[in-house]
Amino acid sequence: MPLTALFVGRLWCALCPAGALGDWVQGVFSGARAMAPAWMQRLGAWSALAGVVATGLAFLALGLETNGALTALLLVLVTVGAVALALPFRGRVWCRWFCPLGLMLGLYSRVGWLEISPGSAGTRASAGAARACPQFTSPVSHQRRHDCILCGQCLKQGGEAVRLSFDPAPGRASRPPSLTLIQALGVNLLLGLLMVDSLRMTPPFLDYMTLALSYLSSYRLALTLGGLALLGLVLGAQAGVARVAARLGDRGRLFRQLSLALVPLALALHLALSAQHLVAGGPGVLQGIGVEIGFLASGHMPPADAYSTIVPLKSFQLLLLALGVAGVAYQSSRSKLALGGRTRMMVLGAPGLMQGLIFLQPMSAAC
Repeated sequence: MPLTALFVGRLWCALCPAGALGDWVQGVFSGARAMAPAWMQRLGAWSALAGVVATGLAFLALGLETNGALTALLLVLVTVGAVALALPFRGRVWCRWFCPLGLMLGLYSRVGWLEISPGSAGTRASAGAARACPQFTSPVSHQRRHDCILCGQCLKQGGEAVRLSFDPAPGRASRPPSLTLIQALGVNLLLGLLMVDSLRMTPPFLDYMTLALSYLSSYRLALTLGGLALLGLVLGAQAGVARVAARLGDRGRLFRQLSLALVPLALALHLALSAQHLVAGGPGVLQGIGVEIGFLASGHMPPADAYSTIVPLKSFQLLLLALGVAGVAYQSSRSKLALGGRTRMMVLGAPGLMQGLIFLQPMSAAC
């Protein structure tokens, strides 16, 4: 799914069964519907952020991908949320503000290649064509890449007012879109969760768990506490850098700029870890079956001999990481960060360097 965000942005959201069911419910129960109030929009944004953390920890500590009951519960919650908000309000309120997956794909779509942009009829006509948008956005909005699900409603209504464009260097001729505070927090939390996922597949994780389980009786609790500690470290480091570098300036703005620059790295890391799970985690399918029939417990200590170095996989992961670091450099140059060249290199290069050291470790997908 992260790979699709690179090529087609949030197109998955347009195909999502939960959102489609909400559209169907609105068609069956037709009538005038109000816009979601501002307080609900704010609540939804914070709920999506909390959902990203909760879902990530559920994958890490509870083996969500191998637990049928938990997966079904998650799907039910998403569907109920989409339908419940579709009944009283117009458009896709759940998809726009509440959905954790939508928040993640929206962040990754910042570097996506496919977008809907203003056409030859001018920006006023483009904005007018957006009245049909279920996401309440417009081709002339600076948040377009984050909110647009490429459903095509504005293309149907707008004629030449909007157009579909494909650009491997998005936003090359315009200033980069800014992030909101919640989106900036989302980037750092995603990066932290991905680092936790990569660390739990290395020998140092075995050392940590051996120590943690001498004080705690629960594997899941030890992993959750360790993950939360690393999330706090990532957030604290970013906030600290922004505070020191900005001094008397706008710290919030610098924090959002730094977070935007790290989006390509988060996407590259997500793809690299997906490759690890796909290639090295083939036996995980059998593990999932074992969990379902009750022979195994989801989430367990990997055996000491589970770690290996697959050279082609390592090379591919390091290549993806290098592309992510290059994307960070490109985004930071467009954002015109108020940092000196050496300071910028240290601040933005540190996460990539740390992750490179992790990938150089023998890894296992048997977690």
